[in-house]
Amino acid sequence: LQPFIWRRNLDYAAIADVEKMAGELGFEIVQCHVPDGVSGKKEEQALQACYKKIAPNVDAVYVTVQTGVNKHTIEDIVEIFNSNHVPTFSQKGIKYVKRGPLMSISQAGLKYVGYFHAETIAKLCKGAPHGALTQLFTTLPSIAINLTTSQRIANYPSVIITRDTDP
Repeated sequence: LQPFIWRRNLDYAAIADVEKMAGELGFEIVQCHVPDGVSGKKEEQALQACYKKIAPNVDAVYVTVQTGVNKHTIEDIVEIFNSNHVPTFSQKGIKYVKRGPLMSISQAGLKYVGYFHAETIAKLCKGAPHGALTQLFTTLPSIAINLTTSQRIANYPSVIITRDTDP
């Protein structure tokens, strides 16, 4: 398995976790960099050029949250990978899965996010330095799967995955 990783905003995209899993599971991470200082349409074009370059050579892709991936570009980005039969995992969640990525973690509700924020605020009120607080919260696993994309790329999730899928 060779997911693509875009390296800006490393903490937010959980890159350290992806790198750890790559080491444990023995897969290579293929990186593609959009130059710093590029924004707007030029960033979107640079990102899509990166995706087109790597699409024929990867087994799966992790589409991270960043400005080059947005409601105007997500369908074009997914098409790049779908045409190469490459599964896409969206960091953005169910909102983007509805627009084409194969799958993402889904939040059925905001209860766990609320708990996370409440605990963070409590720690800050008790004097914890804000830079030392973790930005990782846990929730019950739930997955969103785009069955149209699954059929298009002939990648069918296992029964184990689909039992944790949101209806």
